[in-house]
Amino acid sequence: MPVDNSNPLFVLRDLQKDRVSFTLEGVDMSFANSLRRVMMADVPTVAIDQVSISANTSVLADEFLAHRLGLIPLRSGGCEEGLKWHMDCDCIEGCSHCCITLRLRAKATDREVTVTSEALEIVETGVSANPYMDNTNSSEAPLSEQERAARGEGFGEPVGKGVPDSKPIYLVKLAKGQELDLVCKAFKGIAKTHSKWSPLSAVSFEYDPHNALRHTSYWYESDAKSEWPPTANAPFENPPLEDEPFDFLKEPERFYFEAEGSGSVDVAEVVDRGLDALNIKLASIVINLEEMFPTTSSSAGPNPLLSSVPPTELAEPNWDTSAQTGPTQGAYGGADNNPWGSAPGW
Repeated sequence: MPVDNSNPLFVLRDLQKDRVSFTLEGVDMSFANSLRRVMMADVPTVAIDQVSISANTSVLADEFLAHRLGLIPLRSGGCEEGLKWHMDCDCIEGCSHCCITLRLRAKATDREVTVTSEALEIVETGVSANPYMDNTNSSEAPLSEQERAARGEGFGEPVGKGVPDSKPIYLVKLAKGQELDLVCKAFKGIAKTHSKWSPLSAVSFEYDPHNALRHTSYWYESDAKSEWPPTANAPFENPPLEDEPFDFLKEPERFYFEAEGSGSVDVAEVVDRGLDALNIKLASIVINLEEMFPTTSSSAGPNPLLSSVPPTELAEPNWDTSAQTGPTQGAYGGADNNPWGSAPGW
């Protein structure tokens, strides 16, 4: 039978700074998988996106080095409110409101030097203090108190920097006489754009630990029970009886989640932000359905799903393409609006 998703139950089993396990009940698999995907791909973090290299005489090419820098997780707690989206900012090249600037300088003078993420230093933000920022077009120069308060401790620094028990991330080894001098710009983004913005290194869920729904087939030689020991979540459910009839219509409704963070954002915040992102996506669908079927939706009263979503999150985008194509020109050139238009725009 279909599972009713209207009354989910969230049970927290274990919570650490970089790991969380919880149980989600009363939902179907599509809901559980949607939560898994938004936690992985729709929770924003800060990551290095642009690298300007002044000197690189190491064995790594510029592209290799820039790729390694982009994959370094940066502390991003509170970036939702503490950092603007670059696309929404008034600046062009990045400013203190939408960008974090880091600099790396290393030189091997008399011996071999190993360069790690510890060498990345934040260039202090501010119009006058940061010569690498473009603040000429920004209408809000220094950071507001709200932006400063929203940013967590060490915001923008590499994860583990300054922590004695944390191993830094290896970048490159410099031989005698080699050097590095580069500037990095880190922006807010989501893993749907690039995996470097993912706040989680892994997230998964298990269901039906006793295989009562026969969702999989075990390969075995003599005895499946002895060759396939129970999983860690098996004690939370009763195993099926030997003579219990099989229900072909039953669907899983209890899911055991495990998530491991990259260190950029606490996993508790990732779960919270993931639920918010899923709520916003579902609310947008509800609004469109209410516009399509106004009579049916109005008779049931206001939808409680929309009450917790900010109105700005549900505003329809205003796409203005006149700047790129002109008022009488299609996106493909000329006056024809197809890819093979008779009047090319070039």
